[in-house]
Amino acid sequence: MKLWKTLLGTAFLLCLLTTLSASPVFGAEIVDTGPCGDDLTYTLDSDGLLTISGTGPMWDYERSTVNYYLYSTAPWGKSSITSLQIDPGVSAIGQYAFFGPADIDRYATKSTLSSVSLPEGLLSIGDFAFGYCDKLTS
Repeated sequence: MKLWKTLLGTAFLLCLLTTLSASPVFGAEIVDTGPCGDDLTYTLDSDGLLTISGTGPMWDYERSTVNYYLYSTAPWGKSSITSLQIDPGVSAIGQYAFFGPADIDRYATKSTLSSVSLPEGLLSIGDFAFGYCDKLTS
């Protein structure tokens, strides 16, 4: 009987650990990450939070047209970003970094960005960095 309880307890523990490792326990899951400057990286999570961290300026980006929509060529350009956190140490935001997306036939914005947190010490914001971001409220 004791062996049976031990086996059952072990099976339950394995199921619990498998479930916990398959889903994030604390907060959102990281869905994308990469470089966005010589010494900067970005992280995008499943809640739509984009975080820029490191030191120095961001790279400049361009706008691109895909199927009648304007997008930024930034790696997160077609993502549904709801909030942006730029950490201390970032000195410049690149041009077109968070531009669009927008429907060029109707000029209707598709941007979901509503909140931006900028650090002290930020020296410049590039041209059209927040173009078509008309849902920004804070």
